Amino acid sequence: MSEFGRHGEWLSLLDVSGPFLAEPVLEPALPQGLQGLDPVVKKEVRQAYDEWREALDFDEEEFSKLHGAWISFVLERVLGFGAEFLLSGEKLGEAYRYVPPENAIALAPDVVVTDGKGKALLLVRQCDASTSLNEASTSDGWTASPVERMIELCRATGVRLALVTNGEQWTLVDAPVGAVTSVASWYARLWSQEPLTLQAFSDLLGIRRFFSGTDAELTTLLDKSLTLQDEVTDALGEQVRRAVEVLVQSLDRADQDRNRELLKDVSPEELYEAGLTIMMRIVFLLSAEERGLLLLGDRHYEDNYAVSTLRGQLRLEADEVQERRWDAWSRLLSLFRAVFAGVDHGSMRMPALGGSLFDPDRFPFLEGRSKGSNWKTEAAVPLPIDNRTVLLLLDAVQLFQGRTLSYLALDVEQIGYVYEGLLERTVVRAKEVTLDLTATKDAKAPWVTLSELDDAAASGGAAVAELLKERTGSSAGRIRNDLAKKPDETESGKLLAACDGDVGLRDRIKPYFHLLRTDSWGYPLVYPKGTFMVASGFDRRETGTHYTPKSFTEAIVRTTLEPLAYVGPSDGAPRDEWRLKSPDELLDLKICDPAMGSGAFLVQVCRYLADRVVEAWSEVEKTGKAISADGDVEDDIGALEPLSQNSDERSLLAKRLIAEKCLYGVDLNPLAVELAKLSIWLITLAKGRPFGFLDHNLRSGDSLLGIHSPDQLQFLDIRPTAEASKKLFASKIDVALREAIELRIDLRLQPIRDIKDVEAMARLDKSARAKLKSIDQVADALIGHYLASNGRKPDLTKFSIDVGDVLSGDANDKSGALSEEASFNLHIGLP
Repeated sequence: MSEFGRHGEWLSLLDVSGPFLAEPVLEPALPQGLQGLDPVVKKEVRQAYDEWREALDFDEEEFSKLHGAWISFVLERVLGFGAEFLLSGEKLGEAYRYVPPENAIALAPDVVVTDGKGKALLLVRQCDASTSLNEASTSDGWTASPVERMIELCRATGVRLALVTNGEQWTLVDAPVGAVTSVASWYARLWSQEPLTLQAFSDLLGIRRFFSGTDAELTTLLDKSLTLQDEVTDALGEQVRRAVEVLVQSLDRADQDRNRELLKDVSPEELYEAGLTIMMRIVFLLSAEERGLLLLGDRHYEDNYAVSTLRGQLRLEADEVQERRWDAWSRLLSLFRAVFAGVDHGSMRMPALGGSLFDPDRFPFLEGRSKGSNWKTEAAVPLPIDNRTVLLLLDAVQLFQGRTLSYLALDVEQIGYVYEGLLERTVVRAKEVTLDLTATKDAKAPWVTLSELDDAAASGGAAVAELLKERTGSSAGRIRNDLAKKPDETESGKLLAACDGDVGLRDRIKPYFHLLRTDSWGYPLVYPKGTFMVASGFDRRETGTHYTPKSFTEAIVRTTLEPLAYVGPSDGAPRDEWRLKSPDELLDLKICDPAMGSGAFLVQVCRYLADRVVEAWSEVEKTGKAISADGDVEDDIGALEPLSQNSDERSLLAKRLIAEKCLYGVDLNPLAVELAKLSIWLITLAKGRPFGFLDHNLRSGDSLLGIHSPDQLQFLDIRPTAEASKKLFASKIDVALREAIELRIDLRLQPIRDIKDVEAMARLDKSARAKLKSIDQVADALIGHYLASNGRKPDLTKFSIDVGDVLSGDANDKSGALSEEASFNLHIGLP
């Protein structure tokens, strides 16, 4: 029995992508476990498989006939589908045939399992034994694997379930309309070695799972698992929020221990961003380790660095030991540095990944260093964040209802959703003693200051109850009951600890003890004056950070980009006359999401365009040209390294190129920008390759407010007229723009092979920004003047003189004044 329960063992032996079947769903539906399989059938399966395998290995002439017989045997004998339930050949007709419009390649099943009355239950696709079900084929010009093609067919025909097999691998596809697709693969070679997998295959895909009429039907189990996956995502979001709170409190205690010197130059917003970034780093590392992109498997890495193994190691420590040890925090910081800068040691080598996400100098106080210090020259002084706190951080992103989560089963979009809910939060300093209340989900401000309670108490108990009812969103009955309860001795002790030993403060708070929210260790959340606390910032509806399901982005992205990826749609040509654009044309596209949030649309754009690029490469190769390892089309490959023929490697390179050259995004929230970078890195990271450089194309700013044409600066007018004349400084703007564009072009052409290439791109980006610094200030100030004029055209005479001085480089004091003026008028940072 595995640690997960009776179904964990066989689930762990399957290759699963997506929600598939969750253990909490299987437990009540199959309380006795899997249905046993007739020993006679087991013996027949072993004999039939051995015969099939031998014929394949020795390339027997009659293998094709035996291949079909083996698949028919599994369908009929193992799964129990008699001839009356199976349609094949001419009986299939055209109902289950589909021709995708973008490539005109017909898709059709070989067999359809029906309910005996004409309703399709399961599509079956029989592939050659040599065909990989997961690798994309390019032989017909469509870069898609058999499994991906079957997903397309399921969605087109409305039959959500399909079984794809090459005789060895048996892959179940669940493609419900408008929801996440699940894929699970069994392997016939394991059916004898691991008989539980054969039992699961027979029980879950067998005939009774389609006709039981109960909650144990396969589609019902899959639907419940989908629902549970949404619950997992919501629960993860809440767990991560609490973990960030605990981390902020730990940093606040460390700051107190250092006489408030550690965080003296750190804004509350920056502190919250640091806490959330730590959690984003952990999630990225868990995902990368599961996908084999780091060194998981290397004993030195696993024992001393890996996030995946750290939680298990901490679990071996007693609680009282965890509270008195601080080595886990140092281990995390060491891993973050190793990922950022790489490791080159005799016992372990890891290439540098770089990226702002892991930059040690972004939040130096996490390492006990002062703001502005350099991690290469100033020693870290690890903070006393105990192992118990680190274990909580790890549990928050790895556990759901006591079970360990697999990030392979979570879409990038779902990971983004976990964090999007946290973008509405921020950190503030408590202006006075503040109590965190247990509240309903609808409560907008579940906090109350002690002075507010004292004022209400002066007006009587009813006023106190009404105040608490308003802040918590709870019923009047619940408020009365909790106010009537008194804390016991243990609870009073925990309250005293939360009040830093202040007996008088504890006694003032005691009457409200049972209304207080507690931390993960049962201590009430009380924030003394001057301490940091996590509070609500903007409502998600105000910030625009909404979760966008993958099924939604897929449809919109395809519809939007087809006219850009193909020649023909914009001319009204029939679909069969469309022509895919060349690789260079596709890589020259620029797609911008002006309110990108966690990057859900950009992630899907990356997937869609990458598939088109891979198809375009295949078309080019058919003409005799070659593709280099950097994705360039070459008439003669010569001494250049050719592009790999491995479909996964080609797809990954295409995604990296699309991310670096084609994707652009803006969001008002700087944290959303980092989240979007994380999302794109998760789908583009390749083993041994650094993060793609995204700082120049994913930016924080306001997409709705700003100039949109250089003419507006050159004329210093939001609406320049034909009669107007350019200002004397217009030529300086032209020069700066031209030089910045040249740097951007050089940046765009820079291939990324290792961290040195990323560093070169960062230097180019920094130089380009420097060229535009003064122009940015002028643009912001210009918009500010128009906003301050309340709809009237402002008098810009003096402003024009100041701009000329600033662009000439002769007035640094005026440059600062322009920035201050823009900030005053706008109250917001612009891109």
